Amino acid sequence: MSRPKTVFRDLPASRETLVRPPFRTVELRAGATVVAEGDTRKAVFLLEEGTVDVQVDGRQVATLGPGAVFGEIGLFTDTVRTASVRATSDVVVRMLDEAGYATLRAADDPVAGWIERRAASQLLTRFRALVADVKLDATPAALLDDPISPRAADGVQVPVPRAVLGAALMVAFPDAPRSGLRRLAQGARMTVYRDGQTLLPFGMRDSAYGVLLEGEVRAAVPTDEGAVSVVTLQGGEAIGFMPVVDGKPRPVHLVATMATSVLWLDPRIVADHVKNNDLGPLLRGPLIRTLASAVMRANVTVSMNEVPPVRVQGAAPVPAGSLPPLQQQVFEPLPLDSPIGFGEPEGDWDTWFDMGGSGPREPEEPPDLVGFE
Repeated sequence: MSRPKTVFRDLPASRETLVRPPFRTVELRAGATVVAEGDTRKAVFLLEEGTVDVQVDGRQVATLGPGAVFGEIGLFTDTVRTASVRATSDVVVRMLDEAGYATLRAADDPVAGWIERRAASQLLTRFRALVADVKLDATPAALLDDPISPRAADGVQVPVPRAVLGAALMVAFPDAPRSGLRRLAQGARMTVYRDGQTLLPFGMRDSAYGVLLEGEVRAAVPTDEGAVSVVTLQGGEAIGFMPVVDGKPRPVHLVATMATSVLWLDPRIVADHVKNNDLGPLLRGPLIRTLASAVMRANVTVSMNEVPPVRVQGAAPVPAGSLPPLQQQVFEPLPLDSPIGFGEPEGDWDTWFDMGGSGPREPEEPPDLVGFE
């Protein structure tokens, strides 16, 4: 059996871990298929030796080298494989299936967090590449008709009682334990945006993290002539987290395409926890699923090009301390004892934020939410 090499230098365990269960070692000859398009297996693959080509509909779209992680879309989402991966040399791959990953995560094994961080980084690398392709090949016909503001809108902050905030957190983080939800609730806030308002602008390096509760948000890349839509994000998906994953500026504007409500987390929690194994698993879950879905949808945009670019991707770990500092923002704690609804500072209730109610009502004692006391 092949012994693990030193390509995964940042593995938070002995590299011998990769040759033991729940990992499986797969050694293949050049020309062999590692993953087939349309495959339904839920597994992630760690490329230790050799190189592989990624092909979509028979067209080569990327070349991966040692240290790359692939298959994460299949592991973290309920979709079929969207690409085939074929060995271009003899390869050694460490495979972890869904059951094996679940075993590591249930044991709070730091290797599970390492896989999540690698998956998030790899997916974000692909998304950034897709954004660059869309920008490079943009045509005047693809430009959005409406100009996009380069400045973030304030939106309308929605004061909500504890029970409603708890319900929103449960929707955003359905797998979170009560203790995790209590911690995420500290400093969380809800904000409503109008159609056309910019939630987060292109080029910022911050630690924003939000989950769409209702509405839609368009990710649009700016060009010299205007902006081009890359993908539209739906309710339940995470937004804004890209800079905190890789330390680079956000490559797109995030703009509401209809009335949209967002649950924002305290950026201090995001900056402190996305990359560790404390609240990290809770925060990484939605962002990995969102990135995986966004990459698949953005691939459709890029696939309209006649000659897709070939990209060589490895996964050399980023040296500790090499990322520029994140720009910190301070959110005021949400007033949890306020009535449902929002309006002007004077208290006008004409605009109603619908969380399942029929309209404004007199303030009352919020119902108890188990785990939030």
